[in-house]
Amino acid sequence: MRSALFIWLIVAGSVLADDRDAVFRESIEPLLQAKCIACHGPQKQEGGLRLDSRERALHGGENGPGKECRADCVLNICGDGDAGPAEECDDGADNGPLGVCTGECKANVCGDGVLGPPAEEECDEGGNNADTNSCTSMCKLN
Repeated sequence: MRSALFIWLIVAGSVLADDRDAVFRESIEPLLQAKCIACHGPQKQEGGLRLDSRERALHGGENGPGKECRADCVLNICGDGDAGPAEECDDGADNGPLGVCTGECKANVCGDGVLGPPAEEECDEGGNNADTNSCTSMCKLN
């Protein structure tokens, strides 16, 4: 993944100057927003690296421009089985609507409106859970 990102940055740097920003906005920025900004954005810059603009991405961080991440750099990829910095959980292939961890790598909890594992939740109507409705506040059927 890091190599692919580096290749994209090189390609973006070799495109005509008028097209560089468009290539970044359309092809690279969505990937960076989805996978990297939590650790390398305006609020947080691990390793001194910011990836929220083309110029900042090309500038590099502590390792310098065009260098790969240090060994402790963790990509945030939901579904890879490793809970990254912006994930509450990640059970890999077991992520999903009936798992302890959802497909968005959020913890599946009673009251979130998403039916969790059958052993833990019989129902979940979100904020409508109440002992007077069909689904109790403990996510059990009345």
